[in-house]
Amino acid sequence: MVAAGTHGAVWAEDATDAVGELHDVSDAVAAAVVFPGPALVLPTSTMRNLSSLAVLRLRRGRVWVISVIGYRWTAERLALVADALQAHGEVDPDAVLLNRLSDQLGLPNIRVARPTMSELDGTAWNVRSLAVAVGLARVFASGSAAGGAITSAEVDDLAVEIRSTLSDAMARFRSGLDSDALERCKDYGESAPRVYNYLVITEHRRNRQQFASVLPLFLQAVALRSDESPYREMRQAVDAGHPLAALVCRTIGVGPSVFRSVVGVPIDVCGSRWLDSPVALMRLINSIRPERRPGEDPARWVILNRLVEKAETLIGRRIEQSLVAQMWVRDAMHAGAGTCAVGSASDIDTRALAIVEDFREVLFEVVGGRQPLHAKSARRATDDGLRQVTDDWLLRRTRRQLVTLAVQWRDAYAKAKDSNANLIACMHGELYWPLLPSPFTSTDGRRRAVPVVSRQQLADLGSTMANCLGGSHAQSYDAACRSGATFLLALVDGESGAPRSTAEFKVGRLREGAGLVVEVVQHTARRNAAPGPACVTMMHELTRHVESQAVQRHLRLGVTAVRAVRRQGAVAISSAELETRLRALKQVLGDQLFEDLWQRCEQARGSPGALL
Repeated sequence: MVAAGTHGAVWAEDATDAVGELHDVSDAVAAAVVFPGPALVLPTSTMRNLSSLAVLRLRRGRVWVISVIGYRWTAERLALVADALQAHGEVDPDAVLLNRLSDQLGLPNIRVARPTMSELDGTAWNVRSLAVAVGLARVFASGSAAGGAITSAEVDDLAVEIRSTLSDAMARFRSGLDSDALERCKDYGESAPRVYNYLVITEHRRNRQQFASVLPLFLQAVALRSDESPYREMRQAVDAGHPLAALVCRTIGVGPSVFRSVVGVPIDVCGSRWLDSPVALMRLINSIRPERRPGEDPARWVILNRLVEKAETLIGRRIEQSLVAQMWVRDAMHAGAGTCAVGSASDIDTRALAIVEDFREVLFEVVGGRQPLHAKSARRATDDGLRQVTDDWLLRRTRRQLVTLAVQWRDAYAKAKDSNANLIACMHGELYWPLLPSPFTSTDGRRRAVPVVSRQQLADLGSTMANCLGGSHAQSYDAACRSGATFLLALVDGESGAPRSTAEFKVGRLREGAGLVVEVVQHTARRNAAPGPACVTMMHELTRHVESQAVQRHLRLGVTAVRAVRRQGAVAISSAELETRLRALKQVLGDQLFEDLWQRCEQARGSPGALL
């Protein structure tokens, strides 16, 4: 109903027109609820700041909510939006689609989304703004001398009236939805409308709803996370009508008995907390002995979930992020913890927690050996598979065994790190790689050759010898020593340790299988004077010493590392640090155990490769 305004305009009088219900709008739209409704007449100036909403049910089954500010939804506009959504497929609308719709319809800032549950029943829709607009239109239509005044009580009454109309319209809209899909969506909270849209696609409806009955635990993840593995593969298999058991077991890495333990288990039994991480639940169950798994027993599911909740509270993070928490829950399930015993289960040893979690990360990084894959999705899938392999390997140990192993690795790594400390420092540019692995003393004991390994030593030697090392050329010498282009030795007195001369060397180009050529660039005494006989004799002995196997091996290690940093930057440093951890890990595990774990990771990568 409408009434004539004072200037001949026609304004809203009946608030029931605030909501419009449309049916058979187009070949793409089966039904829609529009707010404000098409029959509601309002001043253009009033519409300018109002939000217009429409919820659509497409003929292929999906439901969408669209909105725009300052414009009205008409049947023609709804049809154009529906055609675009139909052509866009099952993926969420992106900026490209929204911009195209805005251009086609001349409507800026269109919002298109899957509705929330509160939008499907109308409770999230803002009716008060429209109630104010309708009230003002009535005032204007009556020619009130109050100048458009309307009381808050009048707005409240109008809002109640509009809300009632909207609720009735939304109830009729929901009655046209797929009742089977709605029933299966009831346990998925605010994700229910998105799950509904997945289930009702006409060409896949039968297979998807059958899947929802068989594996409700995975329904939300498969519906909402189709770009992630293993949900992507599961979605493809469901639509193609392929068996799921073997696929799930292979992609998640669990046995058939684990798959059977979750088949048909309702969400209210296994717990909604697993909807975001069904894979983590499957892997946790995989670590539990078959006779202790929850299966179809609701009471055991209660125990499992309470143990998980307690473990997460004690540790302060989700169970999938903590191996110790998983082991704690596993051991409690093996011990036959009852509902009453959960609260009295022994607390987690926080000291052991830190040690084991560090070891877990090292094992994943070293043995998993993250690969530089191009596609992010492929990298995530590979890392997830490697994480699973290393976690499964660790979960075969008891907590005590794992703590012992982690402590042994920590000690071995500390020793390996000390032995490689100078190499890493040189790669970081904190030290110079020395020409000699250790000081060298002449045969007569009168001279010792001491490598210069830091900028401070360089400056001190230059100052003592009154040469360019501590003067105008100090900066260039520092850069050359850091890069491995130059090596400096101080030839000092065998008794007092006082510097007597300075020797500069360069190492020839590296050649595979060939010895390094060490050349003397210059050898000078104080103030660049000629060195004394003892120093000259020492230099003759040094030239023979640098050809020894120990010095050659030392030089090749350092020169290769420093030059690798020049070519590869931080990658070379990371590789050297990784090699240190690898060496410590192999020492603790032993060759056979390490090789077995490595091969498992190679299978997870899907492409055998050489060991680091």
